[in-house]
This record gives sequence, C-alpha cells and structure tokens, in this order.
Amino acid sequence: MTYPLQGLTREGDALELTCEAIGKPQPVMVTWVRVDDEMPQHAVLSGPNLFINNLNKTDNGTYRCEASNIVGKAHSDYMLYVYDPPTTIPPPTTTTTTTILTIITGTVPSFPPKMS
Repeated sequence: MTYPLQGLTREGDALELTCEAIGKPQPVMVTWVRVDDEMPQHAVLSGPNLFINNLNKTDNGTYRCEASNIVGKAHSDYMLYVYDPPTTIPPPTTTTTTTILTIITGTVPSFPPKMS
C-alpha cells in the first residue's frame, strides 16, 4: 500500500490520502477507517481515496487503509497530526508625512511716492 508519508498539516489545510493496494489476486476491497475513533463527519471517502477538508485538531489520529482479497487482509496506518495555523505578522505600517513648503518669490509692488 502506498500513500503520502506523514507530513506537516496545518489547521484549515486539506488532506488527500490514496491507498494503492497491490496483490495477487488483486485486492477487491480497499477502505479507510479511523483507529480508535469515528471518521470525521467532514471526511469524504471515495474508493481508495480519503479527503478531509478544513483540517482541525479534532482530526488528529491514526487512519488505516485496509485492503482485502480472497487470500486475506492487509492494512497500513497513517498518523495525522494537525498543527496550529501559521501565524501571520502584519507588515509594519509606514506612515509617510510629506510637508510641502511653498516659497513665493517676486517683487513687492512699489508705487512712486505720492507728491502733494
């Protein structure tokens, strides 16, 4: 049976596991079960595939792929550990203050002195 090795999964991520069972004769039944707990309600099982969207810490546990044929059964376990979501630090806010100093240059109007 092959499927992704344990990896880093964070809250909110999606998980897809595929169980590929090979044998002689070829396994006729491939299923996923959660060891020691019920499968999460938001988990979707589709043949050899297990999809869990929007992971959270309550999904932590061991998930088992079981395959069987007329000769017998085999299983392989996947241990899921969901970590906290990544913390994002907001970028520092930059405040730009622009001061525009306007200097008006020119000549002061002058009038010829008034003669009386």
